[in-house]
Amino acid sequence: MIPLFTKIFSPMRLVPQEFRRNFWLLFSDIGWFGVLSGSTISFLTIYAARLGAGTEKIGLINAAPAFVSLIFSLSFGAWMVGKSTRRVVLINAALMRVFYLPLILIPAVLSAPVQIWVIIMMTFLMSIPGTGVQVGFTVLFGEAVPEEWRAYVAGTRNAIFAIVCILTALASGFILKSYPFPSGYQIVFAIGFVGAVMTVVSLYFVRPLLLPAAHLSDPTDSAGDSRNAFQQRANLHSGRNNLVRSIAQRYQTRLRFDIVKTPYNKVLLLIFAFHLMQYLPIPLFPIFSVKVLRVSDQIISIGNALFYFFMFIASTRMAHVAGRHGYQRTTGIGLISLAIYPIFLAVAQDEWLYLAANIFGGTGWALASGSMYNYGLEKAGRNPPAQYLAWFTLFANAGMLLGALIGPLVSNWVGIRLALAIFAAIRLITGIIIARWK
Repeated sequence: MIPLFTKIFSPMRLVPQEFRRNFWLLFSDIGWFGVLSGSTISFLTIYAARLGAGTEKIGLINAAPAFVSLIFSLSFGAWMVGKSTRRVVLINAALMRVFYLPLILIPAVLSAPVQIWVIIMMTFLMSIPGTGVQVGFTVLFGEAVPEEWRAYVAGTRNAIFAIVCILTALASGFILKSYPFPSGYQIVFAIGFVGAVMTVVSLYFVRPLLLPAAHLSDPTDSAGDSRNAFQQRANLHSGRNNLVRSIAQRYQTRLRFDIVKTPYNKVLLLIFAFHLMQYLPIPLFPIFSVKVLRVSDQIISIGNALFYFFMFIASTRMAHVAGRHGYQRTTGIGLISLAIYPIFLAVAQDEWLYLAANIFGGTGWALASGSMYNYGLEKAGRNPPAQYLAWFTLFANAGMLLGALIGPLVSNWVGIRLALAIFAAIRLITGIIIARWK
């Protein structure tokens, strides 16, 4: 493990001094997020399943962020124009993270059915500022990391995230085995809340780099010209109706509906397909693990640790793979590997194939998550990225929402094992299409 860390961080010696501070802070951010993910996020749907939630309610928990993002992502993209990206991300991250605090308390004061619905409602509410984080962080990442270093920083963040998740998941499994239900989950959720708070602290110190003006404003960008024109019009016409009309037109221009008519629509279509195929089987995983395979929390924690360990290994090769194949093809390769996860579960009779599935899941997710957002940034080119990534987020969340809602319906219709097999097949086909599409 030590040689791997040495290999990951050795390129930092080549990083110019003015970039290093941001890089280390972004590594700290993802490390603390790994604490949150390896504890609360990894075990929240498992906890809901043990409370008695079915595939439909698990689907709602998974669908909530996507549903909310569909409503707010374009508005966030428009609202961010002219504002400090760092400030937007910080405010929304803090508002989102505070929702992890009640999870520590509700197991002690609410009945199981009520807890399930409270978790669902909290997931919807926290997804509102979560959308701001989702849109804003990718822009902040682009502002804080030079283009030539993005693959390295993204891959290193994945590696750090993975190794912290391994340790946190194993610790969570030990806690859940050592303490009675639900006290063990309260401790796990408390650990997650600490991680959530510390991510905000890390992001507070990230500073955007001073980029050339062309990176911040495209001289051919019609939105910039339109904004000036609309502002002048508002100043010239003092009438209330003209002012309201001007503001409405200005806001509509900021939404940049023209983006879907540009070559960027290929990016939007591919990212929609990726997230649709990714999320179709996700609501089935906790139900299958708890109610069909009947694996223990400790086995689940070991599975999570395997997932993140192989995510760590694959992340060490992220920059090399992306450099050789490009971000689009790397995203498709990741989805192909992710297809193995549900097919292994579909035929599993005990915990061994469940554990093996996590090997391929971690490998695939390292490649896909480390490349897809860089793919979106890359294709936005020198244009102001906020509005492009707002559309990127909208299409991604449309795929998530449809997948999270359709998956349980298909499972109820054909059975959970056959549904997993079907979803594995279409994940594989979609991954090949993404990897080969010119």
